[in-house]
Amino acid sequence: MSPFPNTVMIDDVLMLRDLKDSDHVPLFEIIQHNKDFFAHKMNWVRTITNLTDAYGFVLASLADMRAGISYTYVMLAEQQVVGVIIIYLSRLSGKTAQDHGKNQAESRSGRLGYWLDQRAGGRGLMTRCVQTLSDTLLNSCVLDQVAIHCATDNLASNKVARAAGFTYTHDIKQAEVIGVRTVDHHVYVRDPAGV
Repeated sequence: MSPFPNTVMIDDVLMLRDLKDSDHVPLFEIIQHNKDFFAHKMNWVRTITNLTDAYGFVLASLADMRAGISYTYVMLAEQQVVGVIIIYLSRLSGKTAQDHGKNQAESRSGRLGYWLDQRAGGRGLMTRCVQTLSDTLLNSCVLDQVAIHCATDNLASNKVARAAGFTYTHDIKQAEVIGVRTVDHHVYVRDPAGV
């Protein structure tokens, strides 16, 4: 059984709920509407060209959830799917785990990835979701630390990390190739002390 809650209520119009196989239809529509915008930020978007591809993406995400590799939430604003938050799971390094009073095998860290339909942007929805989800996971001890890695030139993602209470820790040089360009990442972290 997963330690992650099935739903996380953000406020009276905004919530996160776990991914379902039927979500491939609204997710495909969002990806298609935002394809050019997303393609500059995420490589995989180029591979989603039809509903079958979107269904495959959802099935792979559900398999990763069952295997404990990641956990995927869809974001709903006024009951409409507008985005996704994925938690990629790992263990903390030995020193960081000790700082949290745990050995490395006991520790759990999550790295958040997220994307939002541009039509829902500019209202602070992603910031509220990232902050509330992080608070929930850290306060309930599901995770010992939550991190965000985002391209240094992805201003919106960096803004979300800072506004959601994450602390910048360092850069990773040449962290990712997106299309034909190599990008560096800023790394932001929250732990229970920051909640």
